[in-house]
Amino acid sequence: MQKIMTQLKENKKIHYILLILIGALLSIGLFKIQIRDTHDGFLHLIRLIKTDEMLKLGEFPMVMPGICNGAGYAMNLFYPPLATYLPLLVKMFVPSYATALKLFGAICIIVSGITMYQFAFQVSKKRSIAFFAAFIYMIAPYKLANVYKRYAIGEFMALAFIPWVFLGLYNLLQEDGKKHYFIAIRSYWINAKSYNIYFIYSNFCFFLPSIFYKKVKRKRSTHQDRNQYCFYFVGKCLFLDASVRSTSKCRLCYF
Repeated sequence: MQKIMTQLKENKKIHYILLILIGALLSIGLFKIQIRDTHDGFLHLIRLIKTDEMLKLGEFPMVMPGICNGAGYAMNLFYPPLATYLPLLVKMFVPSYATALKLFGAICIIVSGITMYQFAFQVSKKRSIAFFAAFIYMIAPYKLANVYKRYAIGEFMALAFIPWVFLGLYNLLQEDGKKHYFIAIRSYWINAKSYNIYFIYSNFCFFLPSIFYKKVKRKRSTHQDRNQYCFYFVGKCLFLDASVRSTSKCRLCYF
């Protein structure tokens, strides 16, 4: 019995399985609601359908014809790309666009628990505490409301990965800095698919401690890290810029 309890407290694989099961239970209600009845769900449903249609026509789907009384609307110009293409990948395995959005919301709930588990374990070094923190984060009312009531895809995607910015920050300032790349990965998920408020929060929580915390022991050059970040951000910006510039090739004239 003691061996079983030890396994439950310390086995990472068991914790991940439990988090997936908890996320699945939290997501059951998603398949009983109508995406079109949520605050933003109808917009994302139309955006997903029109994006798929444009891709099948061989056109880059930034400005979408046939909506807004035939005038077209630049949905993907004003909304980040990953919030569109990742649900479309899910659509390849399910019969409908609404089901794809629901399943994607469920995936984000599960991912939020896993990322929080990783961050909490990095700080506490205790898997039982990490599991408890992940569980609390998964059932947070605001996050679940973003999925169930609002279907604010940009927000709950950002919340799924926001623990990584703190994981990278803690590792950079308190440990060996080998996981600093989580900061760069997380910044992409904020900038490429979320709202400015999350960008402000995450950068504030990162840069303020970085400025005032001076006891940083590094085994590698900070210039090396800075160069890596520069190349990463330039590549990211070029990708987003190419998406915007592609609208000039669209047959529609959007005002």
